[in-house]
Amino acid sequence: MIVAFSALPLIAHTDKAQKARQQANAALGLLASNSPKKSHSQTPPSTKPTLKTTAIPPQKPTAKSSNKPTLTLPRPATPPEKESSKPAAAPKLYLADEAKKHITDMVTFEKKITAIANSLEIPSAWVMALIHSESNFNPKKKNAKGSGARGLIQIMPIIYKDLGISSVPSSPFKQLDYAKRYLLDKREQYGKFNNLTDLKLAVLYPGAIGKPNWHVLFQKPSRAYLQNSGLDLNKDGKVSVGDVKNKMKKSYGKAYWAKR
Repeated sequence: MIVAFSALPLIAHTDKAQKARQQANAALGLLASNSPKKSHSQTPPSTKPTLKTTAIPPQKPTAKSSNKPTLTLPRPATPPEKESSKPAAAPKLYLADEAKKHITDMVTFEKKITAIANSLEIPSAWVMALIHSESNFNPKKKNAKGSGARGLIQIMPIIYKDLGISSVPSSPFKQLDYAKRYLLDKREQYGKFNNLTDLKLAVLYPGAIGKPNWHVLFQKPSRAYLQNSGLDLNKDGKVSVGDVKNKMKKSYGKAYWAKR
C-alpha cells in the first residue's frame, strides 16, 4: 500500500537549512574582508636586534694627503742630556785615603799640599809621598828611634830655631806652612828637585841632593845609620843615594813617575 506524504513540511525544512548556510557564508566573507591580506612577495620581519650607527662626517683632505698607508716608526731614544759647562772636578789627591785617617779637613789640607807643590814646581804626588814616608800623615808622630824628629815631615829639633819656632806646632796646617818654608830654603840652597829622591833627600840628608847613587849617607855603626837602617834594602851596612831611590821607587811607584 502506497502511503502518500505531504511534500510541504520537507520543502520548508530544506529552505531553512539553505538559508542558514547562506547566513554562515556571509559571516565568513565579512570576516575575510576585515583581516589584513598577506603578500607572498614581502620578506618576513627579522627577529635580530638592530644596531644603531652614527654617520661619521667625511674629513677634509689636507694639502699633502696620500692614499698610501702610513708606516709608524718607533720613537727614537731620548738623547742624553748635555754635560754641564762646569769645569771637571780635579783628580783625587794621591794617597788621599791614607791622609784621611789623620786629617779631618781634607779640603784645607789639599790646598796646602797644592800650594807647596806649585811653589816647588813639582807634582803634588811627590809631596804626598814624602809626608807618607816620614809620618804616615800623622802630625803627632815622633821618631821611634830617638832622633827627636816630629810632625808630618819629621823636622829635627835643630831646624826649629832656623824656622823661628821653639817646637813643632800641633796643627797639621801650620806644620805644612813650615814645611813649605823649609823645602823652599833647601831648594834655593841645593838646587831644583828633579825627582822624588831629591825631595826625600832634602829632609833626610840635603847635602846628598844631586849626588850619584853610590854616594853614602850613613853607615854602621853610626847612630844615624841605626835611625835610618830601614833604608838599607840590600843590608850591606850602608845607606846610599841609590838605596833611598830604590826605597821610594818601590814604595811609591806611581808618585815616582809622576810629572808636573
